[in-house]
Amino acid sequence: MVFRSDKVVISPWAQRELNIPNDVTLPEFIFRSLREKLSGMGDQPFVTDVVTGKSIPFSKLEEMSRSLAASLWQRGLRRGGLLFFTTYEAALVYVVQIACWMCGAAVRGCFPFETREEMERQMRESQPNIVMCDPETAPSILPILPSLDLPQVKILSLGGHVDGAESVEDLLENDNAPPLPDDIGISPKEDIASIFNTSGSTGFPKGCAHTHYNYIALLCNAKGLMGRGTLFTQMPNFAAGTMMCIVHCVWMGYSYLSLSKFSFDTFIGYLQKYKPGSVFLYGFVAKWFARIPEANSQNLDFIERLTMGGSYLDVETTKLLSQNFPQAKIVQLYGISEVLYVAGTECGEGLENISESPEKAMPVSGMKAVEIDGDYCLTAGKVLPMVEAKVIDVFNGSELGPLEKGELLVRNPYIIKGYTTPEPKDPYKCATDSDGWFHTGDYVCFDQAGNLYSIDRTAHVFKYFNHQVAPLEIEAVLSAHPSVLNSCVVPVPNTEATNLATAFVILKPGDQHQAVTADELATFVKERMVTHKQLHGGVKLVSQLPIRRCVMVDREALMKQA
Repeated sequence: MVFRSDKVVISPWAQRELNIPNDVTLPEFIFRSLREKLSGMGDQPFVTDVVTGKSIPFSKLEEMSRSLAASLWQRGLRRGGLLFFTTYEAALVYVVQIACWMCGAAVRGCFPFETREEMERQMRESQPNIVMCDPETAPSILPILPSLDLPQVKILSLGGHVDGAESVEDLLENDNAPPLPDDIGISPKEDIASIFNTSGSTGFPKGCAHTHYNYIALLCNAKGLMGRGTLFTQMPNFAAGTMMCIVHCVWMGYSYLSLSKFSFDTFIGYLQKYKPGSVFLYGFVAKWFARIPEANSQNLDFIERLTMGGSYLDVETTKLLSQNFPQAKIVQLYGISEVLYVAGTECGEGLENISESPEKAMPVSGMKAVEIDGDYCLTAGKVLPMVEAKVIDVFNGSELGPLEKGELLVRNPYIIKGYTTPEPKDPYKCATDSDGWFHTGDYVCFDQAGNLYSIDRTAHVFKYFNHQVAPLEIEAVLSAHPSVLNSCVVPVPNTEATNLATAFVILKPGDQHQAVTADELATFVKERMVTHKQLHGGVKLVSQLPIRRCVMVDREALMKQA
């Protein structure tokens, strides 16, 4: 991994030759690989819905997908069409998506708790041919349909009866539709397979359109770097990370445990029931998981791998996870919906001796942490083989060098085709600049060896007088307090200082922890941070933090409470 003369960062494996086919559809690509493994897989499950226990074996996956694709085709789903869904079901929903790809159609999912206005906006923008829901989500989505000009729309249901809908389960059992035509004419580089919603951290969620080729290029680029064995995640069934894992599991023959209805109260119980070897956690969940007494190697000794993604992982949380799960390998990934998987701590692993680093650095659970502005920051790893990256100043756009913080720009073969628009003549708005760079909106830096350090979202970074403040850096310090379970820092506008940092903190249960005061926590931060990173807006003790789409803290809601 090196900085080129133009300050672009490339992978240590940048010269590795990768053969990415551009003439095969995504279903054919993943099933071609699966067929080679089927004889030795027996009844191994492809996916299990953790809540209901419903499981689909690999041995039936392709047959079920083809059968359902034939049914969808018979109901008018064609190349360029779209299925829109909102459901908590987490097994058949993935078969439905593969079936849509076989028809040449795209799929877009929606957060079940989304507001009616936002759900209607997404549907109006997507113009679906088919809408799919379950008995729990039907009351949210079906009343919207009359307000849309979709006279031919079909309705499907999963997991139970919905008035006016055809059951996917019934289609698989009884439809007996004629097979799909042999050549639908799918163009892997042009035809959309999935539209992923962004988290909406900077406004309403944007639809990120990815093609068949995007998925295939990602799989070829990240082979061996997306885990192995049985994977348990709490990602919702419509997220980009989920579908990256789903296609990877089919391609590699790994099992997927899907928990699309997340609750802190039931999470540990599901882990103990299914005993996965590998667990994926969003950063917000990882902070909680590292600090509860039930999460340790005695109760969960089957966990061999903990993978974190979706947000910055701080050093203290990583140390706690390593102490609680000494048998587990801890991995951090960096990716976003628009550019998918960009970097990971397993990329280029073992190529660098941390003790010989020119920066002030230390190993944390086998990963590198570097001192940046007086605080240790944990790396998200090195970029993948076909990824190029650089950092620019957030104010003047100049290109930055090692340990200089700014906005991350990325180029790779699987950047989105574009953001969805409601314009039929221009359905996808270009998401890159004139040189092909995607501006991620993430506040980062690289060290001299090319390790990525994700500091925060640029939208979350605020000013205190003339200083930039990244909330996650303050949250990382709070996480080191023995009585803090979780926290979130937001800016409060101030006429003199521009903004004041205010922390919302959840304390651990127990009299000793609950006795800690807001002033004590503010002092704890003051003793460890420079002046502009202190909690000048104070600390508010709360029993819970509001959660938004994809199990992320709702910072906007907290700013209204501050």
